[in-house]
Amino acid sequence: MQEMAAQSYRAPLLWLLIPMISGYTLGYHLSDISVSILLSLALGSLLGAYLCNSQPSSQAQQVWWAVFLTIAVSAASLLYFQQSRTFPDIWEELPPREAFIEIKVKRLYASIDQDRVSGIGEITKTDNHLTTIYSYPLYFSVEVDGHSIGRGDRFSARGVLSYLPAKKTPSSFENYLTGQSIPLTFTRGYLTASPERGNQLERTIGSLREKAISILGIGLEEYGEERSIYLGMMLGIKGELSAENKRLFLQTGTLHLFAISGLHVGIIAVTLASIFLVLRIPRQVSVILGLSLLFVYVEVTGASPSAVRAFAMTAFFWIGKSIARQMPPFQALVASAVTVLIISPTQLFSAGFQLSYTVVTGILLWGIPLFQTLRENYYARIPEKIKHQSRRRKWFNKTWELVAGTFSISLAASLASAPLSIMYFEILAPFAVFLNMVLVPIASLVIISGLFSILSQLSLLGVLAAFFNHGPLLLIKLTNRLLEQLVSLPNSYTEISWSHSSLGFITVLLFLTSLLTCHGLRCRKRWLFLFPFAVTFGMIFLNSFLI
Repeated sequence: MQEMAAQSYRAPLLWLLIPMISGYTLGYHLSDISVSILLSLALGSLLGAYLCNSQPSSQAQQVWWAVFLTIAVSAASLLYFQQSRTFPDIWEELPPREAFIEIKVKRLYASIDQDRVSGIGEITKTDNHLTTIYSYPLYFSVEVDGHSIGRGDRFSARGVLSYLPAKKTPSSFENYLTGQSIPLTFTRGYLTASPERGNQLERTIGSLREKAISILGIGLEEYGEERSIYLGMMLGIKGELSAENKRLFLQTGTLHLFAISGLHVGIIAVTLASIFLVLRIPRQVSVILGLSLLFVYVEVTGASPSAVRAFAMTAFFWIGKSIARQMPPFQALVASAVTVLIISPTQLFSAGFQLSYTVVTGILLWGIPLFQTLRENYYARIPEKIKHQSRRRKWFNKTWELVAGTFSISLAASLASAPLSIMYFEILAPFAVFLNMVLVPIASLVIISGLFSILSQLSLLGVLAAFFNHGPLLLIKLTNRLLEQLVSLPNSYTEISWSHSSLGFITVLLFLTSLLTCHGLRCRKRWLFLFPFAVTFGMIFLNSFLI
């Protein structure tokens, strides 16, 4: 009997994360509960947990300790969520209105329209009757009338101010904004004065972004379409992608390649760590230097929530590995999730947060164990004396490991993301498993090449920048051709939706619960691999009868 080694997947912070998610979910769906009731419940349960832990331990006391701790953290999280989303109640009843406000730009969205700028900002000044919304974040879209606006700049404008949660039928983009804790939109705006420039750090980040775009375009002036895909993969700039390319990547389940996330941040982190290792930079120095450069990259790409989450995951893992060399990645993942949810509770309800953490959890708890099992079974069938008998055998073994590892991770990512892809995009791409086996390595090479292009130019080796930029051209053309051929196949993608949105969340919950349960109980590997798979596609199959 083969059993999973559960110790590698232990994460004590799950005792905080799971009740925290429960509390936030209750807060999202329930009306406000009295602060005194929640505070009393949290403190009383915390006292109960302390008393259970302070006495000689028995199995019954351990159960009661777990119950009291769960209630305490859930109640505290519910109270924290209620306080974090506080907004003047009167806005629930107010219609959109014309308003004058001053906005500090936090993030800009790419746009083809040069006369209009849109992005995320913070309110720094308002009309006298709107002072209650001072410092709140909002989405803005304004005409700039020839002015340039960069990240960190301030501008005054007049336009239409709307409160998102009051909308009865919000669009998918408005739901995305609400999930990012952005309650207001400011549209149809126009400037009333020239913009004020931001501080030196914000201007520097803006200049670095423009410099990166310029460097990645060296030698690619005649390749407009490939350049737009290149910039999208490196910097997350999707505004220059053609409508056909956006649809192509969405239908094939590969649009994630253009959202700065764990793939991009992880590849750059590994590349930087490899460079530091070759240069023999001390471990502690390499961590500080690497995270500093990684932070700059995240800021240059616009500091999207997915990029910030990926940076948090990488920072916890990198720092943890430098302090305790055997820190499991799953512990770093859980620690980053707790940190992100403390800083921004409503991210729990965003598609990006759910996809990021569900997919990475699936890879760590399902994909990697699957690869390890396949590898063990493969080598168990090869006689010891011929395992490394020749160079050809060694190359064959390495190639097999690469293919098996890529397949396992791709299958785990597709399995974990399937319920959420159906819920948010209404698409199920059956071939995404095999497609990502090809495209993720291609995207990795493109990102590495882009990083070396930027480093070459900044190191005064400009001729190498053009060389590294031309490298991805063939890969990008190959990607486009492959996707076009795939979409032309029958059933390459299926348009499907959940009969009720709750089914999607229930499926994700069952998937994650089955993973944690199998690892916690040290189940046989066959159950670890079969049960989550059967649960996910069993729910999808059941849904087809309910539509």
